[in-house]
Amino acid sequence: MKSWKVNIVRIPLNEASWLGYSCTDTSGVVHNPDPGNNYKSAVATQVAQANAAGLYVILDLHWTAPGTACPMLQTQMADADHSLDFWTSIATQFKSNPAVMFELFNEPYLNFDFTGNTWSYMMLGTNGSFSGFPATSGTGNWKDVKQPWAIASYQAMLNAVRATGATNVVLVGAMQYTQDLSGWLTYRPSDPQGQMAATWHPYPTFGTTWGTAAYAQPNYAPGVYTDVQNIRAAGFPVIATETGDLNATGTVGAPLVSTVTAFADQNGVSLLGWTWDTWGDSSNVLIKDVNGTPTDGYGQVFHDWLVNHAP
Repeated sequence: MKSWKVNIVRIPLNEASWLGYSCTDTSGVVHNPDPGNNYKSAVATQVAQANAAGLYVILDLHWTAPGTACPMLQTQMADADHSLDFWTSIATQFKSNPAVMFELFNEPYLNFDFTGNTWSYMMLGTNGSFSGFPATSGTGNWKDVKQPWAIASYQAMLNAVRATGATNVVLVGAMQYTQDLSGWLTYRPSDPQGQMAATWHPYPTFGTTWGTAAYAQPNYAPGVYTDVQNIRAAGFPVIATETGDLNATGTVGAPLVSTVTAFADQNGVSLLGWTWDTWGDSSNVLIKDVNGTPTDGYGQVFHDWLVNHAP
C-alpha cells in the first residue's frame, strides 16, 4: 500500500462480530459471529499496524441486521437494536486516536420495504418506517423478512459517538448506496464537534456499457457533481470512500475512475478505491496478488493516479 502512495485504509466491519452476540440465519442456523473470540483484537491490531505505517484508518459499519437476524448481507440502514451499541463501543475504544475516522453506515438504500420521507428518516429518524428487510443464510437462502424494525439514524449514531466523549471525524453517507447526495445538506445531522464529512460512492452509471460516454459518468451525474461542490462550499469535506471500474484481464483504461479522479483533484475530494483484495471479480478489484500488483484496467489506472499525484 505504501508503494502505491496510499495514506488511508478503510476497514469494513460487521456489528454482530464486533458485539459478539449469536444470531440466526434464514435457514434457522444459529451462528457465533466471532468463533475465534478475536474479532475486536484483530481490528485493533490492524488499526495499530496501519497507524504505525503512517496511514489513517476509516472504521466502516458495513453489515448490520435487526433483532436476532445475522448480518450476512447489506440491509437498508443501520438498526436501533445493535448499531448504537456498536458505535458506543467503537468510539469508546478509539476516541483517543484522532487518526481513526468513523463511517457511520456504508450504503443506505430506502427503496425497499419503506414508506415515508427517505432523507428525513435516514438522517434524523423521523417521518418514515420499514416493513421488512433482506436477509440470507450460509446456503444463500435469500428472503425478504416481513417484519417492522427501527433504524439507527445518522443523527442517533452520531449522538452515540459523541456521548462517549469522542471527537473523531464522523463520515455520513447518502441515499441510494451513497451515490445520491441531493438531500445531504438539507437533512444532514448536527454535530456539536463540527467534525463531520460527507461520503460518496461514485460507480459507473447503472446499466451502461464499458466504453460508452454514459459509463464514464457516475450515477446521478451531472447533478451529483453540483451536490458535492455545494457540500464543499458549505464547509464540509467530501470523502469518496469507494469507487471502482472494470479490471477484467486485458482491460486497458478505467473510464469512470479517470473521470472521478480528475473531478476529485479539481474539487478537493478525497478518494479510496474498492477494494484492496485478490478477489477474482471482473470489476472493483485493485490487486492481483499479495504483492500489490495492480489489476488490468481499474487497478493500474488507480495506482498511477495515486503515485503521480501524491507528494
